Amino acid sequence: TATVSVDETDSAITTSGTLTSTDVDNPDNTFTPDSIIGASGNLNIDANGHWTFTANIAFNQLNVGDKVEETFTISSIDGTPSTIKVTINGTNDKATVSSATVAIDETDKAVATSGTLTSTDVDNPDNAFTPDSISGTNGDLTIDATGHWVFTASSAFNQLNVGDKVEET
Repeated sequence: TATVSVDETDSAITTSGTLTSTDVDNPDNTFTPDSIIGASGNLNIDANGHWTFTANIAFNQLNVGDKVEETFTISSIDGTPSTIKVTINGTNDKATVSSATVAIDETDKAVATSGTLTSTDVDNPDNAFTPDSISGTNGDLTIDATGHWVFTASSAFNQLNVGDKVEET
């Protein structure tokens, strides 16, 4: 019997191991070679007990605390059953967040601009932004849970000449 636990990655997982078989009335006991198609992947075992499990997908949809388990039943040459249990644990995959670059001309009063960022997360489809208000050197930025942001300049920047600029990151 073997139990293996692995964390999901960005590609289909492959893990392997070796089972041993001891039989008092059959000292040369080996395993029945087999290829087993499972719900989450395939298991191959040779006569010497060397086995390999290959997942059929990357399992990126699993979040921290989620898992997929599968148990494969194999047997020694004399028919004695044994199991290999594979557990794939979810991890926190990074979200992909859009960015925004905005250029605006100065006017006689403080300017404001706005937009919306997007975020996608394969293991957290309801991903939201953390609402925040940030005071910067040149103005204030607010963002809400949906990604809608507003930047309000702290002055009219009338001191800028043609070609001059200020930036806020």
